[in-house]
Amino acid sequence: MKKTATIILFIACLAMHAAAFSLQVNSPQDASILRTRPIVLNYTILGYESPYHITVESDVNGILLSDAQAPYERRVMDMWLDVGKNTVTITAIDQKGHRSIKSITLTVEEPQLAAGIASPLSGTYSGSVDFAADIVGSPPYKVLWSSDVDGVLGREQSFSRALSKGRHTITLKVVDSVALVAYDSAAIDFKPAPQLIITSPQYDIAYGTVGFQANITGGAPPYDIVWSSDRDGVLGTTSALAKELSGGEHIIKLKVTDSEGASAEKEKKITVKPALRVEMISPANGTYRGLLVFNASISGGISPYSIVWESSRDGFLSGEESFEKELSSGEHIITAKVFDGDQYSAEGVAKINILEENYMEYAVFVLGMIVVAYVAIRFWRARNE
Repeated sequence: MKKTATIILFIACLAMHAAAFSLQVNSPQDASILRTRPIVLNYTILGYESPYHITVESDVNGILLSDAQAPYERRVMDMWLDVGKNTVTITAIDQKGHRSIKSITLTVEEPQLAAGIASPLSGTYSGSVDFAADIVGSPPYKVLWSSDVDGVLGREQSFSRALSKGRHTITLKVVDSVALVAYDSAAIDFKPAPQLIITSPQYDIAYGTVGFQANITGGAPPYDIVWSSDRDGVLGTTSALAKELSGGEHIIKLKVTDSEGASAEKEKKITVKPALRVEMISPANGTYRGLLVFNASISGGISPYSIVWESSRDGFLSGEESFEKELSSGEHIITAKVFDGDQYSAEGVAKINILEENYMEYAVFVLGMIVVAYVAIRFWRARNE
């Protein structure tokens, strides 16, 4: 009975030992792989009796590795396989003859490179030309754009730039990571667009009526000019103009097209605030005598406001929005000039005439009224007597 138990225990130990020996393929797994570089085989041997006898074999390329004295448990190796379907078998045998076998299936494909010009397509261009390439292959890529007129244009897959006037043959050359080369070309005509500089409005904030002005050079005059706002629509068709805009943010666009159809655009973002306005309520244009009331209404702009009243004859009158004052006789141009918090200004103007006080006229008038009253009283008494 003891002998039987000993035999069973021995067999169990052998089984456990055998079971402890195994081969594990870490990478690659079954997959399709481009034949751009050696395939890295990474495997691990788990066992107790090294060195091992290791064999790596392809059903297409034959034995890739045979090492009868491998003293390690982990191994990374490079292998080249032919194009097509390959079954790679890894066999590991330890010193006790325990064997572990793993197989992987790799479909190796020949690398390909395709490159095409997505932009520009054959045609006529002006202003800035967009260059863009569609590339399929093994990155990273070396890209070269060139023109038979301007030479090297750029080395990026996409970019924008202008060209010299005339017909260009654009060539795209792409080299991938495995030295495959692809070409494409396109013939285009380039017409230099007008060059634009918006000189007004200069600032990002404007009030009410805004001045627009631009310097236009290059291209082929005469030019068609269009100023527009994303809020107020078309503003004008001359290189310089003034226009009152609605309050709020505006994207101002200037578009210029020359006589050959080449066009260019410029944009500027501005914020328009209500214009500073002064309404002179009193005095209005006319003739006056004696004490005058001065009053003005202010709107728009940015508070706080300051106001200066002036007369062309009497000079400074007041810094108040409303007041009373007598002026010298004669003609006066009254100006109410207002400054807002941003030091923008507006003014109201009135032309008035001040008559000189005539006291004799007052005396005659008063005397006449006394006489009329006296006569009226005498008449009333006569009737009642």
